[in-house]
Amino acid sequence: MPAGCGVVITAGGRFAAELAQLAGTSVKALLSLQGRSLLTRVLDAVRGAVGDQPVVVVGPEAVAHIAQAAGAQWVAEGPDGIANLRRGLEALATPQVLCCASDLPFLQAATLASFLVACAQQPGAAIYYPVVWAADFHQAFPGSPALFVPLADGLVTGGSVLLVERRTVLAAEPLARQVFNARKSQLGMAWLLGLGFVLKFLLRRLWVREVEARASQILGVPCAALLGSDPALAYDIDRREDLEDLWRRVP
Repeated sequence: MPAGCGVVITAGGRFAAELAQLAGTSVKALLSLQGRSLLTRVLDAVRGAVGDQPVVVVGPEAVAHIAQAAGAQWVAEGPDGIANLRRGLEALATPQVLCCASDLPFLQAATLASFLVACAQQPGAAIYYPVVWAADFHQAFPGSPALFVPLADGLVTGGSVLLVERRTVLAAEPLARQVFNARKSQLGMAWLLGLGFVLKFLLRRLWVREVEARASQILGVPCAALLGSDPALAYDIDRREDLEDLWRRVP
């Protein structure tokens, strides 16, 4: 774990009404799996990776007791995901922050530790983002309904974990909000990079390193895409298919 690095776990994500009825909760972080909530699983992985570094959980009051039982600080959620991230970052004073979603059922301490080592091996970036090959994902989770982005490198998906410079992300909130709003649309994300990137994306001629370089240019700070990251960083729960696949793997 890098010195002076805290953790923010965003736990405000909700299931749509139909999926909430199936899951037994509207709050993703509270989804129970073999008697343990997803948030508990993520907190265990985080604590195993970062030890006594400060951890902040941002979410509804219903998750407060889980956070506090794990020695984390609970911060009340805001109106949306970007507001939640900002509240978490503002609750910390560390230069770097590991940002982690709460709906990562297969996250392990070793997975996070490996991600942090990979970040340290590429020093100088302000934002580190894991990118997972589709082939690796399907090997780890055969038959998964996960969606992938077709790039010139091959099929990839992004993880739900980031290592960031705290002040950089706080200063870039307007752009971060645009990214957050477009995150579920492959074409929408390409539009944020510019028309030329949209055309390359449609023709499958857009490379990961081009995206990395353009993101660095837009943000004004170096960004690093960590190709070949662990598939567990990208296995999250957004759709009915994801939930059914999870229950098939962990009855």
